[in-house]
Amino acid sequence: MKKYHISHEYNIDLWSRGVCEEDEEGKDCVYAVLNVMRAKIADKLSISSNFQLSTGYVKFFLLYRKSGDFLASVINGADPAKLEDVSLDCTPMQVLEICEKYGAVPLNSMPDNSHHHKTDVLIVLNNRLRLGAMQLKQGTADFKSIMAEVLAVLADGIGEPPEEINFTYRKADGEIAKLSASPVDFYSGYCGMRAEDYSLVCAYNSDAQVSADVLMRLVSRQLEGGEQVAFGCDERQQSMQMLGILDTDFIDTEDSFGTDVRMSREDKLSYGVTRLTRYMTFDGVQLENGRAVRFKVQDCRGAETGADGHYTMSADWFCQYVLSALIRRELTESESDES
Repeated sequence: MKKYHISHEYNIDLWSRGVCEEDEEGKDCVYAVLNVMRAKIADKLSISSNFQLSTGYVKFFLLYRKSGDFLASVINGADPAKLEDVSLDCTPMQVLEICEKYGAVPLNSMPDNSHHHKTDVLIVLNNRLRLGAMQLKQGTADFKSIMAEVLAVLADGIGEPPEEINFTYRKADGEIAKLSASPVDFYSGYCGMRAEDYSLVCAYNSDAQVSADVLMRLVSRQLEGGEQVAFGCDERQQSMQMLGILDTDFIDTEDSFGTDVRMSREDKLSYGVTRLTRYMTFDGVQLENGRAVRFKVQDCRGAETGADGHYTMSADWFCQYVLSALIRRELTESESDES
């Protein structure tokens, strides 16, 4: 491993108020999008501390929606044995749609209770759904009654979503403030992100909407405009998590392992070398002569990794391994007009 200088300086830096620590594998997409939302809310309410939103609340309604989709597929004739289990796998757009419909709540309004159970709530939920599939086939239960039991499983396994939140917080000037609102009103009033205003822009291989260079330009423009970006990537590749480095120059595999594994970005995608393994959040960028040279990345593994929980990503690593990003439609439309 060669000597390497890590720079954590960015001329655009949108978030330095602390990171989250995921309480469960598989929630990284939820955290990535909520990082963008919590910054908007914190700015609107003038909160200078590490304000966090409840991932458990989003998880509850994500699994509720997926359960309904599972049962609807059975009703429409799908073979239950060929249907995948309901899971936390999702896209940033799905998280955005969930929040727009059901709202969001501060972390202390609904902690995720899943880790208190000896049995994974997903196992119980999927077993109940497959029993429900059998009951639907046999005509011994209907969709509504099964979904009522799904709600009960989720409430016991994750927690009961609050109908109203009572939130007390300290503002940047030291003043103590309070607010009461429904989750939907809280979200719409202090965050307001709408699915119709965003696109999940992909830079995959044959199905690519844009090239990696265009995606990097869109991400940079959104950061320049003062908004963070949730994105998906293959974080396994040429990275050092504890040091917080995502850089193609960091590890020379030929020198370290005596073998050359170099491939083009397109070939890496075609042959399964590169795949989407994690969602994170862009918090900042270093621009030089109008081009990005490195990005500030927020993960959800706590402050012990990287620089207080942040990683630095080189522009070349971005072009090789960043695969999608949640971008404002106005930026994608202006990019299309320019091209």
